[in-house]
Amino acid sequence: MTSKRHASLPFTTAAVAFAIASGLSCDPVHSEGVDRLGSDPSGRKNGPTHRPGQPCLVCHGGQGPGNAVFSMAGTVYRDVNSDVPVQDVRVVLTDAFNTRVAAVTNEAGNFYLVESQFAPAFPVTVLLCYGASCDPKDTAASVVQPMKTHIGREGSCSGCHVEPSSNKSPGRVYLCTTQQATGDFPPLCTSLGATK
Repeated sequence: MTSKRHASLPFTTAAVAFAIASGLSCDPVHSEGVDRLGSDPSGRKNGPTHRPGQPCLVCHGGQGPGNAVFSMAGTVYRDVNSDVPVQDVRVVLTDAFNTRVAAVTNEAGNFYLVESQFAPAFPVTVLLCYGASCDPKDTAASVVQPMKTHIGREGSCSGCHVEPSSNKSPGRVYLCTTQQATGDFPPLCTSLGATK
């Protein structure tokens, strides 16, 4: 004798397969995450400069609605207290197998890598470089900021780096420390614009 639960299994499987093939999200948690983002507060149209500071992989993690699938993405700001994004920062990522790649931030401070460029084996370490080199000894011509911890699994920087900084979050991803941004060292930090 076939129970009603087992009899409906082929229909349920077919419905799920149809939803996946149709591009409909079957994951209510993912759908809720996308809905929570709301409209883009920056007012920018979809593209490489939209949604600075937001968790990129919510939409670009493979479940949509973004078409491109990113492995790593985020936004770099001048300092932890600043809304000023920094362009031309090299974000150097190194995974557990010592595979190293670099992405460069755009005018919104955004960077991203698609899966074909970098499919990291976690954990991943991060180094931010701005200026002439990524040499920490070259302080007059560059700013080098290593991330103090590693990335364990989250490809969106703002998956962990959320506002405001607290015991649960380090705050924004930033290039210059507060001392660097307001003092004389290194000169590049003070030239990137005033803090807000």
